[in-house]
Amino acid sequence: MCSSRQTVKRNTPSPCWSNQTFRRWSYPIGAVVLVLAFGVAGVRLRGLLSSAFTQLGSLTLPALALVAACWFTMLVSRGIVYRLTQSHLRIRHGVVLDQVNLAAANGLPGGSVVGIAARMKICRRLGHGSEQAALTVFASGQAFAIGRWVCLVIVIGSSMILRGTNTVDLLEIGSALIAILFSCVVWMVLSSDSRASQALLHFIENTITRTSQTKGAFRRARFRASVHRFRSGANELVRDRAPKLISAGALSTLFGALILVVVIDDLSPSAISVLDVLRAYLIARVATSFIPTPGGVGVLDGAITAGLMSAGVESSVAISAVIVYRAFTFALPIATGSLIYLVWRRKPDRHNEVKPEDDGTTDSLLHAA
Repeated sequence: MCSSRQTVKRNTPSPCWSNQTFRRWSYPIGAVVLVLAFGVAGVRLRGLLSSAFTQLGSLTLPALALVAACWFTMLVSRGIVYRLTQSHLRIRHGVVLDQVNLAAANGLPGGSVVGIAARMKICRRLGHGSEQAALTVFASGQAFAIGRWVCLVIVIGSSMILRGTNTVDLLEIGSALIAILFSCVVWMVLSSDSRASQALLHFIENTITRTSQTKGAFRRARFRASVHRFRSGANELVRDRAPKLISAGALSTLFGALILVVVIDDLSPSAISVLDVLRAYLIARVATSFIPTPGGVGVLDGAITAGLMSAGVESSVAISAVIVYRAFTFALPIATGSLIYLVWRRKPDRHNEVKPEDDGTTDSLLHAA
């Protein structure tokens, strides 16, 4: 245990949290525990898994073609999300950013942080400043999150219209609407010069003042200039492209869910409601959004499988559908994203990496500080 009187240098983590032995063995032990857990689950469910893999062999060629079409449409729509965050981006740039991020998030422990760093680096090579790159990363994540909630509201609302309303429907749609409202409030705070935005700015500035080694007035001026550029970009994004951005995010979620629908429809001997499948998928997706495992592996798979089984899908068919879904949304992006990033790093156009443009606010803010 660390003593309460222990003196720790500023900006230096406590020895309790920087123990080299702990850092050296944490990931290997975690990986071994994860492998053992999957091994035990595989042994306990070997009959069910064997049946699921056997059913995969009976997938028809038209079904596989539809799955590939859904995946391609999802890929393009995710690229469009990134394209809409900055006017200078192209869809191919958006696909690169998305696949590199998915490769890191799915393939590495703590890959979300690595994905952010990789996207920031790619944006810098495309000639974007740090504030523009940060806006691209933040806005794309919000678009996918809000898009999932919007899809859930539409699916539950359609179910309420067609089948009537119950307490569970009201709770789920209420939670989704609250999440959408909260995201809208966050965007309003970030993109406007409101009192709440000023309070948040003051808090962050004080935090930076206490932790940064940069001297007073210049530190504040540089921070305010960065905030001004970020806020200007966010304000333009909300004003001009927010509906398109959310629609593209919702479209990517919808076509991911349609992969499950196509596989279940091809393998299931009985008719299954598309609304029930979409609802089970979306609830599992939003419920596991903050799972720290790479790509939500294990947790998301179990949640989708359980949701599909509660919707009336046979267990072996549900597992088969999840295997196909994860093959296209988990395993494939690791391969494509890694390859794209390696090719991108070898491109000779490093002259694209430029410093962020100064819009003239820095000097005025230096005098104001």
